[in-house]
Amino acid sequence: MADRFAGLVHDLRYALRILRREPGFAAVAIVTMALGIGATTMLFSVAYGVLLKPLPWAAATELLRVTETRQGRSGRVDGTVSNGTFLAWREHRSTIEDIGGWRTQTVTFTGAGDPVRIPINPTTPSLFPLLRVQPLIGRLFAEGEGAPNEPVSSTTRPTPRSSASSRTCARMRSLAPRSPRSSR
Repeated sequence: MADRFAGLVHDLRYALRILRREPGFAAVAIVTMALGIGATTMLFSVAYGVLLKPLPWAAATELLRVTETRQGRSGRVDGTVSNGTFLAWREHRSTIEDIGGWRTQTVTFTGAGDPVRIPINPTTPSLFPLLRVQPLIGRLFAEGEGAPNEPVSSTTRPTPRSSASSRTCARMRSLAPRSPRSSR
């Protein structure tokens, strides 16, 4: 055992002697190794964050995203499902716990100064319970909310003319007009 360490100490002394004789070569070698180690660390950090890190939801391994294709073609927008298909899947599910959906759209925020266009994400009532999360502000959908043509209130986020206070963010606005009731 002592012979192994003696050999290691001898090799380290020899390496230091060579590096002292050639300082330019030593600097290039050290910088090259530092760049290589830094690049490798960055690459594995990005790969972990994008590919390997678990999703921030409970039972994340049981979640999946489904899309719709018909005769080998996707719908109007890649990665989406039509409303009819979503409703059919929800009503006839047998091997899944639940199904939830969302979409991205832009609406006009009015009622406090000039109108402002803001992005929102309307969701189905089942999405938050499916992800096992609670909203940061407000409440989950109540029973019966989320029916077709039912207006959904959305929590606004700060706009350029509002502050980021929770009171401003918690102000609820109706972003979908009520559909007129048909008189029979």
